[in-house]
Amino acid sequence: MKTIHLLLPLILALINFSCSRSVKKATNEMELSQDCFADRAVEEVLTGIEADVVKWQDIWLLTSADHNHRWQPCELPEIYCKEGTKVRFTGEVMRIFPGERRVASPLQLNMIVLISGDKK
Repeated sequence: MKTIHLLLPLILALINFSCSRSVKKATNEMELSQDCFADRAVEEVLTGIEADVVKWQDIWLLTSADHNHRWQPCELPEIYCKEGTKVRFTGEVMRIFPGERRVASPLQLNMIVLISGDKK
């Protein structure tokens, strides 16, 4: 019975440290490990891109400052899911399959930083 009391905190600590996200509170930076578009080839690598968070129907998108580019992150962390939030991100734009119609290019985020909260 005593070994359970010793092993339980150790197991909980290991689970806590094995999380795939890490947040640096001072910089509002989050490093991500996403693989939901693993079946697609990488088209382009984006680094340090500033974007606005927008909601289209029930999908969260990132749009470029000039509104000419839209990216659909595979999983946008909930703390960034506010309309008008400005972020800086690094990620990989994934291929769109022939005949597939999408509102935005699929994006695997590697890192995202909060620049400012919503405009409202």
